[in-house]
Amino acid sequence: MPDSTRRSSFLPALVLACVAILAYLAMIEPWALRQGQLPLAQGDVAPQDLRAPYDFQYVSEVRTEAARQEAERAVEPVYASPDPGVGRAQVELLNGVLVSISAIRADDEAAVDDKKARLAAIEAVVLQPSSIDLLLLLSPTRWEIVRREARNVLEGIMQEPVRREDLERIRQGLPLRVSVELTETESDLVVELVAPLVAPNSFYSPELTDAARLSARETVEPVTQSYIRDQMIVSRGQIISAAHFEALTECGLVQPVNPAKDYAGAGVLEVIIAV
Repeated sequence: MPDSTRRSSFLPALVLACVAILAYLAMIEPWALRQGQLPLAQGDVAPQDLRAPYDFQYVSEVRTEAARQEAERAVEPVYASPDPGVGRAQVELLNGVLVSISAIRADDEAAVDDKKARLAAIEAVVLQPSSIDLLLLLSPTRWEIVRREARNVLEGIMQEPVRREDLERIRQGLPLRVSVELTETESDLVVELVAPLVAPNSFYSPELTDAARLSARETVEPVTQSYIRDQMIVSRGQIISAAHFEALTECGLVQPVNPAKDYAGAGVLEVIIAV
């Protein structure tokens, strides 16, 4: 058989084999030729309605992380336990005030106006004129009751957590802490002696707060997301969120944007068409 005849018979077979190989590669490779996958990314606008092609379920890392962050945000700031040193210091300060008041009351040689001036000059508290008059009129027995009640009230408060933002609320509630054994004017005097000495003893702790937030994160179980066939994942015109993209990736509706594979797919198509 002449060489020209053999070549003419071999050439169509070679072309057919090349076309078959190229067509096969175009079908099995996830290039741009595949209709079911779209080169989308998070933040893109969905070009069409994208629905679940089949029933599927998966553990969503995106939704799990969102749930963990929500659990963190729900944690209130954590404050340290009351500092007993603050309480002792404030009670000692009150004791000093009470000692000064007792000394002024017991000074029989001082004139009344002088006693009033000295009572008004006591540091750490601000005594109203009516309270100063009462202090000079109280009997030793009633004064001792007032003294004792003032210490009891302040000690009780300073054993509890006192935060800076709660100071006003605590001071307004002082009358309810005073014993009903005292008269109204005596109760007012106790409040006047104690209120300025209530001080913060519990402070915000970044370390305890971070530990509480970490603990809250760890209690969150992995979030399982499921779709049924034809359920909408993302609507046309909607911005593709991280959760959308995760779901679309799980069911194979999108592929990572890869220009090199797009070019390769286009090249295969051109070869097939040309042949």
